[in-house]
Amino acid sequence: MKNITKLTAALSLTLFLGTVTAVSADPVSRPLDFATQMTQSFPIASPGVFAGTLHLDVGNNGTVSGWYRDQDAGTPQPVVGGHDGKYIWFDIGTLTVTQGSDGTTQLKQPLQVTGTLEGDRIVGTVQDGFSRLAFTAQPEGSSQQSQ
Repeated sequence: MKNITKLTAALSLTLFLGTVTAVSADPVSRPLDFATQMTQSFPIASPGVFAGTLHLDVGNNGTVSGWYRDQDAGTPQPVVGGHDGKYIWFDIGTLTVTQGSDGTTQLKQPLQVTGTLEGDRIVGTVQDGFSRLAFTAQPEGSSQQSQ
């Protein structure tokens, strides 16, 4: 009976230490903070730049979450998406349904960002309904380069 108790205790300790080692060796996510620029490129190129701040938690399991704040609007918008290697995609904002005073229903879809991780930057495009915008995100504090 004593041997079974010792064996059970040894197995429990081994499983516990194995779990602690696995959890500590593989962090759940890494936080990243970016300064962003979006410039309309389609249907007509536009010289104006939409600047903002992006905070992402990039999970080792392929998930991306966080928030985005437009420089002018100021209200943080939720960010959800994923990544695979150097490829990253996420939505900024949520689907919003509004009822107009004339009885019409309007849908506002989230901004859809697709891009690649290039060093410490994200370079890609944003789809906003019919409009397409060039998207760059660089670590906060580094100088932005126009595209």
